[in-house]
Amino acid sequence: MTAGEIVVLPPLEGLACIAPLRAYIARGNTDKSRETLRYSISLVARVVGVAPEQMPWASLRYEHTQVIRAALADRYAPATANAALCALRGVLKEAWRQGLIPFDHYERARDVRSVPGTRLPRGRWLPHLELERVFENAARERDLALLALLYGAGLRRAEAAGLPLEGFDRTAEVLRIVGKGNKEREVPLPPATVPVLERWIAVRGDSPGTFLRPITKSGRVLERALSPSAIWARVRELARLAGIAHFSPHDLRRTFASNLFDMDANAGDVSRLMGHSQVQTTIRYDRRPDQQLRRTVARLPVPTTTSGRRS
Repeated sequence: MTAGEIVVLPPLEGLACIAPLRAYIARGNTDKSRETLRYSISLVARVVGVAPEQMPWASLRYEHTQVIRAALADRYAPATANAALCALRGVLKEAWRQGLIPFDHYERARDVRSVPGTRLPRGRWLPHLELERVFENAARERDLALLALLYGAGLRRAEAAGLPLEGFDRTAEVLRIVGKGNKEREVPLPPATVPVLERWIAVRGDSPGTFLRPITKSGRVLERALSPSAIWARVRELARLAGIAHFSPHDLRRTFASNLFDMDANAGDVSRLMGHSQVQTTIRYDRRPDQQLRRTVARLPVPTTTSGRRS
């Protein structure tokens, strides 16, 4: 099977059933998480050559899911393929819960091995000089506040977009965040970020609602939330204004974690600040250049010669 080949499944019994698909996607607690689930399940349907709503999920059997696994392993990186397999198992479970597939068929169909292997992590770490240039070129108080939330507090883009005004406790100098999985956490703020946020409030006003808001070209603050997509676009523009390579809002979160690790912060503490359930997830956010590895390799003796070889 080649990477570009469309999978032809053995004959399937029954009609396409979208009820398990809808139930699986409904597991997501936020629009972003539901979008992620839709994407992963779309990869499964893509290797079969149909739309997710046309897949006869309840008719899938072991021989079908094995073919699907092989196709995913051929086409995608291990993490992407495994996310799709996880989604496949999830839809099968919903089909079983709805009485659309016998338990023994469900158990065998979901028994597909994960795809082995890893890839280098995505994203990058911003060196201090780049961070300084980004902050220096953010002329508006709103943009400085945005950077203070994404880097100074390590917030996810959706968390920054959804942060209410009352989520900033000026007295305690902490943010109260409701993040992924509807989990609430407190994030103490670096002292330098507090006046930045307070200056933005002076521009924004004290009216209830989301902390970050759009601003017109004339400088008028609009009475609505700054969307996650607008945050992405603004961060991209701030990189351009600073004259540095593109970085994403999540790269500021990665830099937040990396710099804390560089200060010998405890991994458990960093995990709590970032709202991760597992420390292993937090460790993957470390994007610092590994200077120790470079120093180790530099000491490796490699034979060299100053004279050219005879032809």
